Amino acid sequence: MKLIMLVGSVCFALISGCGASVEEKMISVCTDIAKMSVVDPSSIVVNSASSVQAHPTAENLLRFANIQSNGTLSVDQKAAFDVQAKDLNKIKEVYAEVDFTDKSYGNRRDKATCWFMDRGLGFQLGSASVSGKGYSGISLMSLFVGHSRPSYLNSLNFVE
Repeated sequence: MKLIMLVGSVCFALISGCGASVEEKMISVCTDIAKMSVVDPSSIVVNSASSVQAHPTAENLLRFANIQSNGTLSVDQKAAFDVQAKDLNKIKEVYAEVDFTDKSYGNRRDKATCWFMDRGLGFQLGSASVSGKGYSGISLMSLFVGHSRPSYLNSLNFVE
């Protein structure tokens, strides 16, 4: 009986995605966004994928806050930014990059770059760029209206 419960727990963890690391999930999100940029998503071949994690600069933290507030920080958002900016070591940012080839148009090679930040609540997607187009704020939300939301990304763009 214990063996059956153990096997069931492992299967549930694999199905629910618990086995993937946060970095793998961010790369998966970025891969899904790359697939949104092509006519035939099944034609994409991923050449390589990577992620780089760092502590943000105050400028990047402000840029992320502005994306989340549609360009104008309220008094409360500015106060939260000031508190966060005092201890940037508690905040993390990750750039996930996916180098891919689109086989549907004569092996066109391209890159997708996705920017995530963790300000204490988990990693949240701030922006993405793929095929010469940048998406953030409303344009990012519009992208997800026209396509299925990437797996591992909730409705507030947090990695789950």
